[in-house]
Amino acid sequence: MKLRVSGLDEAIAIANAHPGLEYGLVIEVRSMVPDCHLGVTTTSEKS
Repeated sequence: MKLRVSGLDEAIAIANAHPGLEYGLVIEVRSMVPDCHLGVTTTSEKS
């Protein structure tokens, strides 16, 4: 799952609230590069 968040702290807070953690679920939180070779972007397009 990919989420657009304001920063690492927000991403960690969302991950820590997941109910699956009680059952051994592992969540990896990491940042994405601004652009990738597939045309995916993590930056907002502004006009």
